[in-house]
Parts: sequence; C-alpha cells; structure tokens
Amino acid sequence: MPPKEGEKTTTPPLTNPVAQPITNIPTGAGNFSSLTQGGTPSLASSASSSSSSSGAKETVESKVDSRIAGRNIPASTRAVLLALNGDLYVPNDEGEQDIGNTKNYVTIPKEFPDIIDIGHIEQIAAEVHDQDPSLDPKMKNLILACRLGAWRLGLLKPKDAPSSHNCRYNESSMGIYVKQTGNDISWVSDDILKEVMPAVSNIFCLVAYIFRWKGHHYKSEFDSVYSAKWAKCRNVRDDLIPAAAWEHIAVRGCHAVYPDVLDNFWADCMNNGLCARPLSIRYTVPAAGTASFFSMYAGLHEFRQLFPNQAEKMVKLIEKLENVVDDLRINRWKGGINRKFYNAPILLARESDFSALAAAIKGLNTPDGAATDLGSSESLTRVSKSAALSTKIWRSVANGVIRAAESSAIQKQLGISAVSSIVFAGNPMIEFGQKPKVIETR
Repeated sequence: MPPKEGEKTTTPPLTNPVAQPITNIPTGAGNFSSLTQGGTPSLASSASSSSSSSGAKETVESKVDSRIAGRNIPASTRAVLLALNGDLYVPNDEGEQDIGNTKNYVTIPKEFPDIIDIGHIEQIAAEVHDQDPSLDPKMKNLILACRLGAWRLGLLKPKDAPSSHNCRYNESSMGIYVKQTGNDISWVSDDILKEVMPAVSNIFCLVAYIFRWKGHHYKSEFDSVYSAKWAKCRNVRDDLIPAAAWEHIAVRGCHAVYPDVLDNFWADCMNNGLCARPLSIRYTVPAAGTASFFSMYAGLHEFRQLFPNQAEKMVKLIEKLENVVDDLRINRWKGGINRKFYNAPILLARESDFSALAAAIKGLNTPDGAATDLGSSESLTRVSKSAALSTKIWRSVANGVIRAAESSAIQKQLGISAVSSIVFAGNPMIEFGQKPKVIETR
C-alpha cells in the first residue's frame, strides 16, 4: 500500500544482497570493483536496531521517551537517561571525532543504482533541504551533487556494520525519504549539477587528501587550502565552487562516506589515472601526526653532504629515523591521528628522541631572513624546540656558510654562490667553535 501524504517509511533490507559493479560510468568517474564488490554486507548492529511492526527504526531517544511517557519526569532527568543509554564515549582532540551528525545523514533508495532517475534526485534533494532549509541554494546544489556522486560511485555503504569500517556510526541508510510538509526543492539547478558531476571524483579525492594531511574533513582555516589545491585541478569554472563552499562539500556532502572507503577510492583513482595529477601525486603525503619524521628525513641528504662528520656522530639516530620512515611508508596510517579508522597500530617512536637531529635541520634551514619551506615546517619547529640552543647554533652555522658563499672572493673564484661549493679546512664540514676557512680552488 502506498504511503499516505507526509508519511515517512523505509524499505526493508534486501535478502542476501550481492554488490553489483557499476557500469556505463560517465566521463570523470570510474568502475571501482574493489569498492563495490566486497562480499555480502552485514547489517550494523548499532545502525540496524530492532524495528517496530511499522518498519520505523527505534532510536535510543524513542526508547527512553516510551519508558517515561505519562510520568512527571524533569527535562534534566530525561537528559541524564539519554546520556546513560547512549554512547559512553568521550572523544579527544586527536583526529576526527567518531560521532555522527544528523545533518550529514544520507538516505538512498538502494545500495547500487542501475540508473538514477528524477525521483531519486528529488528524494535526496528533499533530505538536503530538510536538514538545513535556510542554506544558500548554491550550497545545497553542491551538497546534492556530492551525495548523488557518492551513491553513483558506490561509496555509500548503508548495510555495512560500522565496525567493519573501524567506525562507531554509519551516516547512510537505505529507504524511501519522504519530504516534510512544505519542503521546496525548486532550488535544484540542472546547470550546477551537470557541470559539477563530471568533477565529483576529484572532489572526493581532494577531501581524502585533506583528511589525510590535516586530520579532519574540514576546519575553518582549511578554506584557503581547499581552494588553492582545487584551483590546480582546473575542473570547473572558478566561481562555481567558492572557498566558503568547502565546509558544506567536505562535511555535508562527503562525510557519510566511511574514511577507509574514501582512502581506497583515492587509491583507485590514483592507480587508474582517474583523478587530476595534483591529487594523484599527493597520495603519499604523510598522515597527520607523522609529518615531523618526514620533515627531518627531507633534510637528511643536504645535512649529510655538507656536514658528514656531524652526520657520522648521529649515525645511529639517523638510521633510527630512516627505519621509522620506511615503516610509515609501508604502513600507510600507522601513527596517524586518525589511525583508528584504519585499524592501524600506534607508532612507538617518540619525536623527542630526534630533537638533536631536528635542531640541526631546522637551524640550517632558517638562516636569518631566508627561511626555506622546510625550515617553516610546523612539525619540524615543534620537535626542535626541545633543543633550542642547538637550533640557534646551527642557525649561526648556516649564516656563516651563506656569508662565506656570497663573499666577493668566492664569487670571483667560483663564479657562483652556493653552499655546496664550499670546502672547509680539515674536513668538509664546520665543527662547532671553529671558524670556517675556505680552500682556494683552481
């Protein structure tokens, strides 16, 4: 029997559903069998709690309210009961908080669409509107494009148990979303959707990159970062996705995709040439929380060449750093602040163990008035702070080398101004407390 006007219903789950590969993919998307054929999905125990005879999902809130109905229970006591019967979980500030948000919730008619028609678009658009009716129409269209793209590409997993993706919640479900009374979806723009849809794969890859690099889908300071990286992809006209849109795209549009599914999608796009080059080359960016080890590693080559004797004194420390970096390259999410979403282990190596090496690399890359990109690294700065004196000494060394390299005598003899061309007396290095002496070259 069809639902009455305004009635919200859900469709029962499929019996023994089998994931089907997506075919006839339009330009800009991909057929990702690794994402769509992961075996028979299991129902989430937390997201698929027992339903009433009407098929409506019973929530903690509805259970509590049914128990206290008709009783004179203060609102404060009800709040205590909701907290006690809810998740006894206190999130920390490290990485993404593993807590769902109803504004990010996506309802899809079925898991793997063979074709998306107008009714499907209207259904998903209605949910976008009901979650935030006052939102700017352009932002709603961008959220709608991302949700439709996530559904089309098989990135939403409504029947998967959150635990199978190392999460505690699932922001997608399968059913028929019935728009609320007075819902207006006249804001849906064919022009925006048709222009954004071919670029939606790049949008998801960019969100995956920011999540790995910065540790969160979005923070207010990410607006300029998103815009700068997106500009390199050159998918759509510049005014179509303004900086302010990324909060809605990354959170409302993409958050319902499990983190591990998002990262796998990025890998598939990278391996198959299905995302923009600026996104594929950034796949190996260090996970948030591990950048300091890669920053120190980036400065090793120059440090060894210019100061081999000092490097020899730190050989065990350098070998330890190289082992850590090799381990992190093999174990993609190990030690990252979001490692919980990938069931990755903790990193036992401590940043503080490498403070002496960090001080050398930091000091050499921050001579007066000429800090390099590496020298400006926040993670390198943090580790070197515990060896502040050594950092100052190495900065003085860098200043002395630069002054020697830029002296008129050296420029006349060598015709260039480069630190790597300086050879010091005794050893090709500067020992602390020694004045560098330049050997003449013929």
